Amino acid sequence: MLKNIVICIDTTSIYYSDDYKIEIAIDQTISQLPQPEYNFAGYSGKLKTNKGVYKMLLTLNAHKNVEDNKILFFIIKVKDSTDKVVYESSALSVQIKSYNESLTSYSYLGYVGTNFDLVDGIKAKNLFFAANVFVAPKYDKHLGFYLSLYGNRTVSINDSIKDLRRLNEVGLDSVNQSYAIYQKSDVKRNIESDNLGAYISVLYRLTKKSETTLYFSPSLEFIWRRNNVSLDYVNSNVMDTVSNPAGLTHGDVGLYTLPANQIIRTNTFDFNVGYIGLFLNHENERMSVRIHMSSGKSYRNIPLQGKSSLTDQNFFTKETLSFFTGRAWITEKKSGVTLQAEVYNTYSKPNPYYGITLSKAFDLDKLGTIFSPITSRN
Repeated sequence: MLKNIVICIDTTSIYYSDDYKIEIAIDQTISQLPQPEYNFAGYSGKLKTNKGVYKMLLTLNAHKNVEDNKILFFIIKVKDSTDKVVYESSALSVQIKSYNESLTSYSYLGYVGTNFDLVDGIKAKNLFFAANVFVAPKYDKHLGFYLSLYGNRTVSINDSIKDLRRLNEVGLDSVNQSYAIYQKSDVKRNIESDNLGAYISVLYRLTKKSETTLYFSPSLEFIWRRNNVSLDYVNSNVMDTVSNPAGLTHGDVGLYTLPANQIIRTNTFDFNVGYIGLFLNHENERMSVRIHMSSGKSYRNIPLQGKSSLTDQNFFTKETLSFFTGRAWITEKKSGVTLQAEVYNTYSKPNPYYGITLSKAFDLDKLGTIFSPITSRN
């Protein structure tokens, strides 16, 4: 921990000449930190002619494991040319505090952290990363913009889908010589979606009060969702037994069984146009709170497996949906700890996606220090 310490001496009460010198040292007899826990070379130099307050900037290098609130005591001495002490101060105390480099601003931030798994319970799971650029309008202007690039995980949870009659098994009942039809009625579905997205919004300032500003914010967003759909078939029941169904012979009878659960992997490409949007920004020296909500049209493309027989090319299903989304970011400035939450849904085909992340924010201009090479000294 590097500590810059400014020592001030009122020299108006000191009689001195140009050959006087000043010395600053730590009084080990009363200080609360032993010598091995810090490095301080002391100070020795000429006392410059001054008719007021004499200031010196000192650097104290305390070790990282130093306990907070420990106190060091400095003693200042002025000596003449014969090394005689002509002035000695009383003990000056300096309290050691932990060094935490806070964010310089909230405008250009990167984030690295984790998503919370909402399917198996609240626990950290998978990587979250993002880069946000927030350019507020100038004082005499109204327009700014917001850009976000991110990778996160969201989930869509449907506890049960009732009355979906799933054909489970068709087989011959050897006792009654009939065909038994077994069906399952309930399906539990969970969707985990790993997303890569880019979001940009124009900010038009509507009102500003103290630390809070409200913007109108139409937006564009592209999301690539890689979905893992988990289907669990539950509450199995024999729904019906049919004797000699028409048109079905013994040779036609086969056995088809759905598994107890299935994992289906799909890709979805969403292009969202937010025609209506609001962006609320609250900033002060302690924290930043951002809430943005948007509603508009989502143009969804889902690639299908296989190829078209006519064009011999992969093809997509396309649909246009009305959507709404909401996001919130809360960042504590000193530590950079950030909590982020979002929800996304469509009106006509409700399938809500939820996401919660916890991350550490850092200034984007310091990104290079993360990837700087590790060097060693002989």
